[in-house]
Amino acid sequence: MTPRQWLETTVEADLAEELIKHRQRLRKPMTDFAAKLLAKKLAACPDPNAAAEMMIEKGWQSIEPSWVQNTQQRSMGMTNLDRLEQDLAERIRNGTRSQGSLDLASVPRLSGR
Repeated sequence: MTPRQWLETTVEADLAEELIKHRQRLRKPMTDFAAKLLAKKLAACPDPNAAAEMMIEKGWQSIEPSWVQNTQQRSMGMTNLDRLEQDLAERIRNGTRSQGSLDLASVPRLSGR
């Protein structure tokens, strides 16, 4: 398969062509193998087309699903502390607050920053 064919397994045809051009501009030619790996990474993203657009917009030569998630969280302006405060407020509203000290084991682990 050609690089374009590999990418078209995951993203729209015009976007596959733009990804190839983008890599050429970065002086990182898209080989068949690189395209196969990139298609696999894009497929792991919630919206492969949006992830490909983000990759081009940000000037990245590749993409990781976690980068998409982290970028989306930052664009929402929500930090780990914001999420923790939001979770604690929800627990208090629902009456699920523990008596006495805060039980940190019950607080969901936060990813990102």
